[in-house]
Amino acid sequence: MRFRNRQQAGRLLAAELERLQAVERWADLIVLALPRGGVPVAAEIARALDVPLDVLVTRKIGAPGEPEMGIGAIAGEDPPLFDRRALKILDLTPGELTAEIARERTELHRRESLYRQGRPQLALRGRTVVLVDDGLATGVTARAALRRVRSEGPARLILAVPVCDTRAGDELQEEADEFICLQPRRYLHAVGVWYEDFRQISDREVTDMLERGPRDPRTRTESTMTQQIREIMTERLVTVGEQTSVHDAATRMRDAAVGDVLVTDDGHLRGVVTDRDLVVRALAEGKDPDDTTVGEICSEELVSVGPDDNIDRAIDLMRSHALRRLPVLDDDRTVGIVSIGDLAIERDQRSALADISAAEPNT
Repeated sequence: MRFRNRQQAGRLLAAELERLQAVERWADLIVLALPRGGVPVAAEIARALDVPLDVLVTRKIGAPGEPEMGIGAIAGEDPPLFDRRALKILDLTPGELTAEIARERTELHRRESLYRQGRPQLALRGRTVVLVDDGLATGVTARAALRRVRSEGPARLILAVPVCDTRAGDELQEEADEFICLQPRRYLHAVGVWYEDFRQISDREVTDMLERGPRDPRTRTESTMTQQIREIMTERLVTVGEQTSVHDAATRMRDAAVGDVLVTDDGHLRGVVTDRDLVVRALAEGKDPDDTTVGEICSEELVSVGPDDNIDRAIDLMRSHALRRLPVLDDDRTVGIVSIGDLAIERDQRSALADISAAEPNT
């Protein structure tokens, strides 16, 4: 039986996967396509199972003078993987393919950037990953892809294709936890022979299918990725003057159920005092809380963000400076504060940190 096109092949594969899913009950499923040909197949599967769709960009390393004859492959930043039998038959060494590998690595990076459009790769650790292509001839590209996915720590790794060469399929059994092929064929010379319509898929079609695919609940949507600080910051500020005593500042923190106060002068930020500052810079130093002012102990090396900054900037600053909170300044005036809890809730509402941050304060 020949497949009408990749979409029909994907629907048939989806039906088989649905049958197996009902029995094996795979948890936290994600479909990973090998572009470009594997994407329309995978898109049908992701739609039928209502699970996230992503791509793993690989590049075939072709034989000199015969680029369609795959003798190796690269996936991600992993070293190239070669078909040793093919190298021996062609009397080639990996060193003789250095220039070809460099060209394919450049093209891999171009496609990754184009297909993702700034979206991060979906998390694979602990998930059931279904790796999909439109067919297997030599299997070298699929092997490179399977090893790349395996290194990410999935709970289960399934390879699913509409048609395959039986020898290539048998050899890949050791790389995947489960291998599904609708049409295993002996001596499969070309995948396209088994499709009535095997036209080339464009980059634009790939990006469109990825954009239309189901979203992953673990990650932010594209609109969230471009969200501004002003949309998540806390505008209710607790501020004190530089001459406020440590005792009064601690009382303000307790009453407002916050872990820091901003030290300001006529709306301009002069410093930040955290609960840790109170302990380390005042109490641990034996200073009198009533006689010591916040101006003496506040952190004056300020790191801040603007209300129009992207939330990714806040995350980068917190990570690089080991901070839990950032003041939000607009034209040198303090307009809000953003905490690590705010970002946790925004990025993953199911995380433990988000749960803690959303809980009522312990007073």
